[in-house]
Amino acid sequence: MRRALRIVSLLVLCLFLAPSAAFAVTPVNVYRFYDARARSHFYTASDAEMLQVRQTLSSFMSYDGVAYTVDSASPAATQGLYRFYDVRSGAHFYTASDAERDSVMTRLSSVYRYEGVAYMVSAAPAAGAVPVYRFYNVQGEGSHFYTASAAERDSVIATLGSMFRYEGIAYYVPTTPQAPVSVVPPAATGDLAVAQADLARYIQTYPLLQGCTVQMGDARGYQAITYFTTGLTVISSSHTASIDTILAHEIWHDIDWRDNGVIDWGENVPPANAASYVGRIR
Repeated sequence: MRRALRIVSLLVLCLFLAPSAAFAVTPVNVYRFYDARARSHFYTASDAEMLQVRQTLSSFMSYDGVAYTVDSASPAATQGLYRFYDVRSGAHFYTASDAERDSVMTRLSSVYRYEGVAYMVSAAPAAGAVPVYRFYNVQGEGSHFYTASAAERDSVIATLGSMFRYEGIAYYVPTTPQAPVSVVPPAATGDLAVAQADLARYIQTYPLLQGCTVQMGDARGYQAITYFTTGLTVISSSHTASIDTILAHEIWHDIDWRDNGVIDWGENVPPANAASYVGRIR
């Protein structure tokens, strides 16, 4: 049954995720997610796809934010970054090499489904372009990890070398001398949909939360504020932490109160005995 559910989830992910056919002529954000089921990272330059993943797949796709920005109008943006979907694990693979693309399509088409060009990059060093480093996850069913951060590259090599094998520079990202494109927060309705979906899952796991609600609004200067006597959590419309991270903290204030009518855990949430609250009804 668990394998069947996993296959269904991967099919849903496969149906939703597809690179945009049009390329922006201004710098765009490339968003990064961590897929807990595939144990790999997913990248997209589509705002619509980013929102769709956050709203429908947040149970296993955690939002990491902007990985880097791409200037598709740069003269250096001459090479397509090809995207593949691994039908076994649900992971995605990216390459800027025509030869590697053709090899995967020829030898591994039963495993990797070609999804087209994700966005434009540079295959060689160029003025105004930064390198993106590639790692092979030896424990992740053949998945890869990509980062444009030299500090993150060095950290992975130093601390996770047994898991991630460094493969060098994968491609170069044309950027602009200006500051990175600012992330425009999703519309309140988008964030609210993510929050409501997250809360629904928590209620299913912790019946003590039945009757709790969540809304976007004024959180009095905090990321969020929970009115535990009524079960209402208000998430700031200008929050900077992810919805998933915020609710993962706030739901324990409600559980704390509903457990015995007293707030006695303070900020120490979840408590050491958190597992004992699964399926528990007061």
